[in-house]
Amino acid sequence: ELSALPKQNFKQLYFETDLDENYKNAELKVFYELKRNTTATIKIELFDNQKKRIESVEKEANSPSGQISIQVKNPKKWDAEHPNRYTIVTTLYENREEILQCDQKIGFREIEIRVNKLLVNGMPVKLRGACRHDIHPLLGRMTTPEYDKLDVLLAKVANMNFIRTSHYPPSEAFLNYCDEYGIYVEDETAVCFVGSHRTEAYQASGASQNDPAYLPKYLSQLEEMVNNHRNHPSVL
Repeated sequence: ELSALPKQNFKQLYFETDLDENYKNAELKVFYELKRNTTATIKIELFDNQKKRIESVEKEANSPSGQISIQVKNPKKWDAEHPNRYTIVTTLYENREEILQCDQKIGFREIEIRVNKLLVNGMPVKLRGACRHDIHPLLGRMTTPEYDKLDVLLAKVANMNFIRTSHYPPSEAFLNYCDEYGIYVEDETAVCFVGSHRTEAYQASGASQNDPAYLPKYLSQLEEMVNNHRNHPSVL
């Protein structure tokens, strides 16, 4: 999918939901980075699943990057059994003219690791699931939104709450369905098998994972994965 963007747009736009100590109220943190260092205005609107506007904030962006915080009283929380989602509409203005608007589904949830326990919104969770490949007997190694949805629904029917992706990026459609229906996701980095029988494809002498020359290549792939998928509540 290709999109035409104005010269001023978001280089980065991601959201964090920080719940209080009682896991009741939340601070919605909006982090942005603009493409150009020009004065712009950013408007953030939060809507519930009934399309009712909950909060609205405007801020002058006098620097190319920054943060906007919104206090949200007792939002419905997201977890695999209760995949409650909200919509954030982010509008960018330049010279009082609307130039860009982005819609994003989010979930209010907080992930913590305490010793050997995984907590979601303060409650311990056991992950029960499987690994997943994009593979089809007729289509080969590819996927469609219809099959992405079917995989998620079959996982729910099988009483699974967890899927580990493979060593290539999952589709946005698959992650959206995990957000919508409630599946925890372990997002697998693309850097995989470098210390195995596939090593020669990376470096003839082997052990490329220990070679500093390969560090930027491997970490850049990891960084892209985090930045691309960090707004999905399903991704742990």
